[in-house]
Amino acid sequence: NQRDDDTGVSELATGFDHPDFQNRLPLEKLVVKSQSESLASTISYILKEIMNMHYVISATWGPTDTTRAALPFIFAESALQAGDTVMIMLFHDAVTIAVEGSHQKMVPFGPPPKFTEVLTNPRAKVLVCKPCAEARGVSPDMLVKNTALGGMNDFHKELGKADSKAVSF
Repeated sequence: NQRDDDTGVSELATGFDHPDFQNRLPLEKLVVKSQSESLASTISYILKEIMNMHYVISATWGPTDTTRAALPFIFAESALQAGDTVMIMLFHDAVTIAVEGSHQKMVPFGPPPKFTEVLTNPRAKVLVCKPCAEARGVSPDMLVKNTALGGMNDFHKELGKADSKAVSF
């Protein structure tokens, strides 16, 4: 179904009001600007929007093994480059990555570090396990900007999203 209004803009009747698609595909993006735009390019655009994933990543390695600590961030940067969103939950020693000034000193052997790229990306959410941080004397005022304390309920909530995939390092 299509609807023409007085502006000459056609809107696709989406059927994307199903809960699995809510908050994933903004309906305003489904507006076809002219009748001459090909259906193939419209379908391609819609599929790209639907195909984007949300990766929920758990990380446990910190400064004791900087290469292992870097791997979740390298994966996250790859996902962000592909247009996906990520949430990294830092557990155990990984909480120290979020301490201001810490990740800059962590140099992995081999792959380039991607800590800063992920920590500053607006499509990346980084949560620090609150009990893990407290056990290590890490307080909220010590954390890098754009990170926050969280818990297993937050991790579970992120995994509950329809487009989420879990990745563990």
